[in-house]
Amino acid sequence: MKAGIMQTEEISGFVTLPVSSEKIQKHLTAVFIFCFLSTLLSGIASMLMSVYLPVVVKDLLGNVSEEKMNNVSALINSVFIFGWMFGGIVWGIVCDRIGRSRSVILSTACFGIFTVLTGLSPSWFLVSACRFFTGFGIGGLLVTATVFIEELWSDKKKAIVQGIVALAMPVGFFAAGAINNLSKDWRPAFWVALYPYCLH
Repeated sequence: MKAGIMQTEEISGFVTLPVSSEKIQKHLTAVFIFCFLSTLLSGIASMLMSVYLPVVVKDLLGNVSEEKMNNVSALINSVFIFGWMFGGIVWGIVCDRIGRSRSVILSTACFGIFTVLTGLSPSWFLVSACRFFTGFGIGGLLVTATVFIEELWSDKKKAIVQGIVALAMPVGFFAAGAINNLSKDWRPAFWVALYPYCLH
């Protein structure tokens, strides 16, 4: 489709307005970049606790038995997975009510905020709570971003876009390992979620 050709776009299911193909392309590019970066950040937030977990638990608990450390470590990891599961369910319902784009933005904000709060938490209980809501936001992002892309791109391109965005998460896993090598202090590492906001 050539740039400048006018199309119609349905706004919120109520109004139909003429929109140029150039404007549509810019919108799709912005959505792709946001979904890719959000998924990348979700990969980092997912893996950070895994690479720092022994340091985190020892710092928060001090000198305790190995059994106690293992139990707390297992709890922190478990609540994250449960949060991820509930997030996928709840955000799937929410996005039908408030829209795909808002859901993607809010779920990203959710796991970003609680990733930062994890680094500020003074106790293992608060770390566990923050990890639950971090997982809750990540589960929501993965569901809503997938639906959002599915609805915006054509059948020929959506598979490619979905594939590229999906690759962002394992890239985030590797990035978390790199952060671990750069910072031995676990608290500043969780502030990585602030970096996208610092760019504005």
